[in-house]
Amino acid sequence: MTPETIVVECPYSLIALGMKQVLRAAGYEVRSGHKGPAMEGKTPALAIYVANDEDVGEDVVRGVKSLQGLVLDASIVVLSLEGDPSL
Repeated sequence: MTPETIVVECPYSLIALGMKQVLRAAGYEVRSGHKGPAMEGKTPALAIYVANDEDVGEDVVRGVKSLQGLVLDASIVVLSLEGDPSL
């Protein structure tokens, strides 16, 4: 059985590494949003977008739309390290 794919877009390398390790240990194939091999026509099960601390409002919207262009029909979860992000 082919593992489901999750796309991770995160500007923080250590956090991205940790998320990828946990997801791979859970049996998912993990790809980086704008890096690495193409999705080869596969729709990922989920995309995770972690906003940069400096991103607010329109910056986050642009980042999500950019990721949305790569993952098309996948659900996108938006996370932030800020306690009260301005989305």
